[in-house]
Amino acid sequence: MNASLIKVGNSYLVKIGKNEVKVRVVKEKPDGGWMVNSLAGGSTFLVKDSGRFLRCLETLPVTAKTPAIAPVPAQAPAVATVPVQPPAPVSVPALQIPVSALASTRKLTMLDAAAEVLKSASQPMSSKEMISAMEEANLWKSPAGKTPANTLGAAINREIAGKENPRFKKTEKGKFALAGDPHANTVPNVENQPES
Repeated sequence: MNASLIKVGNSYLVKIGKNEVKVRVVKEKPDGGWMVNSLAGGSTFLVKDSGRFLRCLETLPVTAKTPAIAPVPAQAPAVATVPVQPPAPVSVPALQIPVSALASTRKLTMLDAAAEVLKSASQPMSSKEMISAMEEANLWKSPAGKTPANTLGAAINREIAGKENPRFKKTEKGKFALAGDPHANTVPNVENQPES
């Protein structure tokens, strides 16, 4: 996008890594770039390259200036005073995004995404199967890790061992289910069983 088209207060779709993020431009930097505020997460960050701006989502409307409050002249003490109400602040209108869309854009952690996948699974799953299902459902993608299945398996085992009420349970070697799933029976001492 041409840098002259990027205006403070407007909302844009910006390319950040592999993601497209909805932002509002907060401030233009004199040394180049724009400070933007993420509409989903609320974080503020710098975008230096105008080429990252994909398209304008919302243009700030031209509004009248906020009226100034006239000073109250000094008076003799009165029995009752009426406070002067300041005018309502003029604000930039928010994007009309449904709440369900905001919930779906919330980034899930690897363990939260695994729990979501297991909710819809009819049988226990291995870490590799969960990673594939999480990526297919667009719930979570590995940030270029080489062994996400190993990381997921270790994280689930840590939650099982460390939490008082873990979300997961081990059903057999390398297979997991949700802790409340009555169809998936837990196998005791899975670590001590010989591999087949």
